[in-house]
Amino acid sequence: MDIYPNPTSGITYFSCPKVDTPLEIRIYSITGKEVLFQIIDNPVLDLSYLPEGLYLVRISCEDFCAVRKLLKR
Repeated sequence: MDIYPNPTSGITYFSCPKVDTPLEIRIYSITGKEVLFQIIDNPVLDLSYLPEGLYLVRISCEDFCAVRKLLKR
């Protein structure tokens, strides 16, 4: 599972080993506050509204789950 581009300034893509599977995306600020929860069918999100900073992203799809760092510029 991956996030790209990273760092990002807006449009962000998410990958999952299972193709055509909905993704559960949770984004947390570095202090642990959840700033986004969304279930998406298309692995693309516009994160341009988020303030600049470092975030933790939890990506889940079926039996797979990963946490990645994301830098927003």
